[in-house]
Amino acid sequence: MTPASDHTTVPDHTKAPKGTQAVIRAVRLLKAVARSENGATLTELSTFLSLSPPTTHRILAALESEGLLTQDAGSKLYTLGASALTIGAHALHKSDLRALARPMLHRLAKEGGETASLEIPVEGEMLILDEVAGSQIIGARIEVGTRWPLYATSTGKALLASLSEEELELKLSKPRQRFTAATLVNTDALRADLENARSLGYASAEGELEAGYAAVGAIICDTKSQPVGALSLGGPIERFSASRRSELGRMIVSTAAELSNLLSSR
Repeated sequence: MTPASDHTTVPDHTKAPKGTQAVIRAVRLLKAVARSENGATLTELSTFLSLSPPTTHRILAALESEGLLTQDAGSKLYTLGASALTIGAHALHKSDLRALARPMLHRLAKEGGETASLEIPVEGEMLILDEVAGSQIIGARIEVGTRWPLYATSTGKALLASLSEEELELKLSKPRQRFTAATLVNTDALRADLENARSLGYASAEGELEAGYAAVGAIICDTKSQPVGALSLGGPIERFSASRRSELGRMIVSTAAELSNLLSSR
């Protein structure tokens, strides 16, 4: 499996409804393949999900027959098939949050000049639901569908900063992978950064997920004031001076509040 799966915890499905084990195994396999950056082999999937190779192969074959997975004849790597991509595309287009945020992402990208992203929390990570490239062509990155840990992203840290002490303690008790020299794997350092995010209203990430890339992010809340996602502006770190981060941070906070109010009024 790819490094992205190193910090992933396989969900505990021991309390799943009776008779759904095969379905859950198939879903877990689909998720594992989706998470793999360049695809995954039968052996990797079998080991990662603690399934026997024969069982894994039977489920993979069934998913492949439905077009949800495809296997490269040469490398033997499994990747998502056309049917899975179609389902994902439909899900994106039917997302109310994505539809509401889309014009705001365009506005942020135009006014901020950086890549504007809409992200949602999924299984302890932030999933990029939508992105719009800014006017600055260099450094624009469109990565819809990718997932990254909370502690290494501006959106994830904005979400962490909004949690209660009990919830935060649980999140911080889990091991953290170092992506770059700037990744905040030290608990005290991360806590200090989150405290700063609380005071500012937005969080920053400076080369913590990818060297040379920076971003600012702020949370989106629902009608119960619970975080349901986050907005961010990101680009090359050399364009994110302290004054520029402050400017973009205010822009993100204002837009996230606007989107939160729009969600609350529906």
